Amino acid sequence: MDTYLSRAPAKLAPKADLSLSSRVEAPPSSVRESGNEALRLTLPLTLHNDEKCPVLDCDQLLKPDSCKGYIPRYYYDKETGTCKSFIYGGCGGNENNFTTKEKCEAMCMP
Repeated sequence: MDTYLSRAPAKLAPKADLSLSSRVEAPPSSVRESGNEALRLTLPLTLHNDEKCPVLDCDQLLKPDSCKGYIPRYYYDKETGTCKSFIYGGCGGNENNFTTKEKCEAMCMP
């Protein structure tokens, strides 16, 4: 059975409402084709998320932790507009904490 999915694009923004509308079309198993015509069952599906999107990871200030680990990481510095290295202790902190400079840049830099 062929299944078709079309999805309207959703734009995400910090603290914005998220609404994603989708339509799924699937021919029912009992459909008989007649020439070039085929009956299709269309199911409109709308998903709404009542929660607000969290603040972007990149907007958070570096939050040091007090643990004793020594894990090289990267954070986005909003003042300079660059990703900088820091040593993560292994606990606490926040989401502005990336395992590689490339991941930080891909997430935070335009």
